[in-house]
Amino acid sequence: MQVSYNLKYRKANFHNKILLQKEGEIILQEDGFRLKGKGATDQGEFINFSDIKELYLRTTSLAFTTFAKEKYTLCDAGSLFEDFVIDFFKIRNSFLSRALFMRQGEFIADYDGYFERVNRFGKLIGKGRSSIKLHEDSLVIVPQKLNAFPVHFHFVSSHEFDELDYNLKLVCDDGSTVHISQLGDMYENFEEDFNKALGAMYERIVHDLKDLLYSGNTEALLKIINLMKGGRAVQLKKAHKIDGEIYQKILDTGFLNEAANGRFDFLKNTAGANFEENLYVGIGKPDKNQERFVPWVMWADPMKNIVAFTFMPSLNGDTPDLNVPKADMYFFKIIMERGNPGDKVKDKVLEVEQALLLLHFNTKPLYEDRREIRKTEFKYAIRKLPFLRILRKSFIGKLEARKIESWGKDLEKILAAAKI
Repeated sequence: MQVSYNLKYRKANFHNKILLQKEGEIILQEDGFRLKGKGATDQGEFINFSDIKELYLRTTSLAFTTFAKEKYTLCDAGSLFEDFVIDFFKIRNSFLSRALFMRQGEFIADYDGYFERVNRFGKLIGKGRSSIKLHEDSLVIVPQKLNAFPVHFHFVSSHEFDELDYNLKLVCDDGSTVHISQLGDMYENFEEDFNKALGAMYERIVHDLKDLLYSGNTEALLKIINLMKGGRAVQLKKAHKIDGEIYQKILDTGFLNEAANGRFDFLKNTAGANFEENLYVGIGKPDKNQERFVPWVMWADPMKNIVAFTFMPSLNGDTPDLNVPKADMYFFKIIMERGNPGDKVKDKVLEVEQALLLLHFNTKPLYEDRREIRKTEFKYAIRKLPFLRILRKSFIGKLEARKIESWGKDLEKILAAAKI
């Protein structure tokens, strides 16, 4: 799909020195747009949406900065400026939905409505008319004149339909709240489709984990599954409190076995007497279309300003390969400079969970050199996903599984680097 508009554009450097100013056109394409002047010989320049750092919509102009610290202003589109802005955001938001992994699961339905989004402090982030795209595991909110954003069902702590005001309230684990309203005659259809999608998601999780964890206590199983949905990690202390038998099944199934090569025991011993407080365990499914389950364990210790995780061998009889990167243990600081790690440990745990679940348990985007990531599908995500940017910045190092005999010594160096 290509859409073009006549306009003027201006390019400046970081110090606002004008480098280029032309009258011509913008040609919108799937992954970016071409700015070119008049005349058949002017090829112009192509700007990929992934090169845009910040975007600013004004009354009669659209401005943006790039990661290369260049500044562009698009203006003088005349009476078609409104149409241009809507098309620009529509095409760019389609790109964002793909590049930032907003679409989780198969597409179900599309609705037209109104959204309002506030952060954990009650500050308005955005509001307006939008397309609301329902997928199996997420909602993608696509505003007409703002950036698209997702609501991932695995990170929704509560939801409520208000039958009097005909709206949906979604409270997310990061503290943000999203209200969806003004769905018109499609409200009941939306409510039905949303509840079906959420119900189907839980049915898949029960199907995946029931045989592994069921102890005869259905109520306890459902509580545990809610905490472990999508592959999230449950605190051992919380799991033990819900049901001791399920707690033991979790450990026996994926962590206390010969294939784990002592890595879980190493973390348990390192965590010490508070290991149930500081250790979290999950059972991930990197590809929901394959019956392959991968246990993983996370160590979150605010006293040491550290969060670390590693993967155990899959539950499908794979021969453990200690040379693969996922068998290594990855370490991150909880806080970088100032503050109390104890106040931020929950946020750090959430960051790790978000990164692993939404990127399908791919570890490379969390630490690998930017030059290598630029060759992959994660090249824009490491720039724009806040939790991924923070994780990369706080990465300290890793312990290699094939060198487990030196973990004790190597861990001392990592813990020293984690100190504020």
